[in-house]
Amino acid sequence: VEWAYTQNNLSNAYANRVLGDQADNQEKASAHLQAALTVFTREEYPREWATAQRGTGDVLAGRIRGEPSENRARAIAAYEAALSVFTRDTFPLQHMETARTLARNLMEANEWQKAGPVHASAREAFLLLFGQGLEEAETRALIAEAGPLFAEAAFAAVQRGEVEGALELASEGRARLLAVAMKLQA
Repeated sequence: VEWAYTQNNLSNAYANRVLGDQADNQEKASAHLQAALTVFTREEYPREWATAQRGTGDVLAGRIRGEPSENRARAIAAYEAALSVFTRDTFPLQHMETARTLARNLMEANEWQKAGPVHASAREAFLLLFGQGLEEAETRALIAEAGPLFAEAAFAAVQRGEVEGALELASEGRARLLAVAMKLQA
C-alpha cells in the first residue's frame, strides 16, 4: 500500500514537473498511476482507486502523444470511473470537481447533451457543500471551483439550443456565489 501511495506521488511529481520533456513526463505520470492501480482496487481501496482514476483522466486529457480524440475518450472513461466512487452524497467536493472536469472534456468533444446531466450533478454537489458549515478557506475554494461551473453549464446549454436554461444557469450561478460571499462576510 505504501508503494502504491509512492507511485501516486511520483505520478503527481511527473505531471507537475517543469523540467525535461513534457510528453515524457506525462507518460511517466501515467505509468506510475497504472502501477498504483495494481494495488488500489475499487473493492479494497475505493477512494484511492477513484483518485488514481481522476489522475489518469487528468493526464490523458492533456496528453501530447497519441490520438487526441482517443486520449479524450479514455480520459472521459477514467472520470466516469472515478465518479462511481466519488458520489455526490459520499464525496461531494471530489464529485463536484471530477464532474466539472468530466463535463469540460465532454464539451471539448462536442458532446453537449452528455455534458448537461454531468453539470447538473456537479451543481447539486455544490449545493450540498454550500449547506455544510465550511471554514473560510474551504468556502473560498468552493467559490473558485463553482464560479466557472455555472458559466460552463450555461455555455453548454447555449450549445444545446437551451437559451432560457442558459440564462437561468447564469442567474443561479451569480445568486449562489453571492450567497456564498455573504456567508463569508458573516
